[in-house]
Amino acid sequence: MNSQELKDWLHAIIAGIVSNPDKIEIEQETDEMGVKYTVRVAEEDRGKIIGRKGANVGAIRTLLLIAGYRGDIRASLILDVPDIDPGRKREEYLP
Repeated sequence: MNSQELKDWLHAIIAGIVSNPDKIEIEQETDEMGVKYTVRVAEEDRGKIIGRKGANVGAIRTLLLIAGYRGDIRASLILDVPDIDPGRKREEYLP
């Protein structure tokens, strides 16, 4: 499996989870550490991708890592959430 096939496979996995599969964007970047896939989804689908306590995104990362190893690719996943400030407390996001 090459990096483009891995990207297509990742898109198919994410499309099965989200409500708006047409809004999935995946950027692929290769460097000396391997291939990094940056994923963006619709705002209302972010929670579905992350899952409770990060379970879904953790599982997707694990599957991506295993699938990458089968093709001799070190793959990693970044979920791009542009409006989240890691310095803010959780309570500040709640209504």
